[in-house]
Amino acid sequence: MKTYVRWLMFGALLLALPAAAQDDVEGAVYTLDGGYQITVPEDWTMEREATDEDNGYLFTGDTLMLYVLGPRELSQVVTAGTQATAEMVLIELVNIWAGEVVTVTGVDVTEGSDGSETALWTYTNEDEDNNLVEGTIYVLKLADGGFVALAFYTEQGTLAEQEDLITSITSSFTSPDMTADCFISTAEANSVQLRVGPGTNRPVYAFLPADNTFAALGQAEANDGSLWFKLDKDEVAPRSSASEAWVARADVDETGDCDTVGTADAPPIIPSGASPQTTPGSGSAAGGTAPSAGSWTLALGSTLVASCAGSQTVRIPVSELGIPTSTSGNLSVLGGGASIRLGGDILTRDANGYYVGTFNLGGGQNAFVSLAVVSSTQLVGRVDINFAAQDGARCSGSV
Repeated sequence: MKTYVRWLMFGALLLALPAAAQDDVEGAVYTLDGGYQITVPEDWTMEREATDEDNGYLFTGDTLMLYVLGPRELSQVVTAGTQATAEMVLIELVNIWAGEVVTVTGVDVTEGSDGSETALWTYTNEDEDNNLVEGTIYVLKLADGGFVALAFYTEQGTLAEQEDLITSITSSFTSPDMTADCFISTAEANSVQLRVGPGTNRPVYAFLPADNTFAALGQAEANDGSLWFKLDKDEVAPRSSASEAWVARADVDETGDCDTVGTADAPPIIPSGASPQTTPGSGSAAGGTAPSAGSWTLALGSTLVASCAGSQTVRIPVSELGIPTSTSGNLSVLGGGASIRLGGDILTRDANGYYVGTFNLGGGQNAFVSLAVVSSTQLVGRVDINFAAQDGARCSGSV
């Protein structure tokens, strides 16, 4: 929703649709980034355009449409300080969408006992074809200080009959601490792969930390029918530059009511030849080039760039982790370059041309390795490692 005008243009599309009363909200629970959930009618559709500046969620019913910006998306559009109110954010958001100064009056504000707020503004306006549309914007200030925007819109004269449905949908918006009914874990270190999306055709960039419990924020079905849980990337891999974290349901241990986890929006699959979501160091994959077989040495940098839960990024000498700074072995090329065997580990070429997989660094430490072929005698890449700090905090880092 780049501009206010574009938002009103959606309303114009509704004029050709038959009017029909909506029933109570049932069934379709969607999980937004960050674990927030919202429930809409079962027959509504949802789409999300990654090219949108605000990257929101568009829900479409027969006569009513809804555009949602969760806390993460809204923070990319509106800069709200600690003293900001729901009304202030609503006014700023309307002006951003309009692309001009808009006089916003008659905002209805309700305050909750937990510090939450709701700002409500109803409007009538014309689209580019001079058709009247009307809508309601809710901005919710959550108890944790985050903000949510829900913009409902429909053809002129039908908003009042949608009031009960609008109220039900708005009331269904819940925070992660209210929706975390399913928790996952693994007891095996460096075994459960974290991927950027649901499916084994997605790039792997780290491992799920062992002996820790994480809330499942949503789930999705991959093209092969397998089920995947979406996790909070900042919790499971705070150092990684990947945008999302997904694990195969079959690979993790579950606690709670995991069958009722809401549907999460899966990110698009990056086609072969496109830039990967995480870039493994300098250098790039060289098309179909494969390394030469023979004796090889994997040399690590001397410093690990890491972050631990609750702390900022730090630099740690690799020697302090008991990891050898170099490992030697024989390299074999398999399947015409489809994979390589480095020592006792096999790395497989992914859709972007990188050799990826688990590698034994020595010292009892396995890591996820991502290597790009620079030439037949040189590969450059990144090693991602999960480890526990002396105080027991879970950490992840890259060399």
